[in-house]
Amino acid sequence: MVKNLKINGVGKRDRQIKTIVAQRDISVRFWTIAYFFILMALVYLYSYSGINNSKFIYNEF
Repeated sequence: MVKNLKINGVGKRDRQIKTIVAQRDISVRFWTIAYFFILMALVYLYSYSGINNSKFIYNEF
């Protein structure tokens, strides 16, 4: 008995694997882009924190 019937040269199992890989590829791309924008937002907000900006102590004189 043949479990893996070939239709048009592509087996059912092959199509399932390609579908799973394509879904994971889309998921990886989405999360990569999402994490990139989160990182860019944190870098942008860090510039407003004042940690890098040193102030002159005797500014009032």
